[in-house]
Amino acid sequence: MVETTETTAEQLNEYDKGEYLFGSMLLDPRVQHYFGADDRIASKTDAGAARSAGIQNFILAGRPSKSDFVRVYGSKGPSWTWAQREAAGVSAEQFQAALAKK
Repeated sequence: MVETTETTAEQLNEYDKGEYLFGSMLLDPRVQHYFGADDRIASKTDAGAARSAGIQNFILAGRPSKSDFVRVYGSKGPSWTWAQREAAGVSAEQFQAALAKK
């Protein structure tokens, strides 16, 4: 059985040496990326930025279901990007109003 302890000052000094806190545990730098503990490993690619923008639009649209997309945009709606959906006349900001009209 694993015993949990409080984080000590010594452990916090280890944090400065490259190990990262995860909850009340210190993670070995070799495995910290599996737990999302290292911000420096985060991808800054164009694909990552596009994915982030898409998720933000999804949240802005009220987290619609696949059937909501079909009701507003038609059968191709779920596979479209947000730019294609906006070109079809309904942006993420307008999605809930358009859904209410259907």
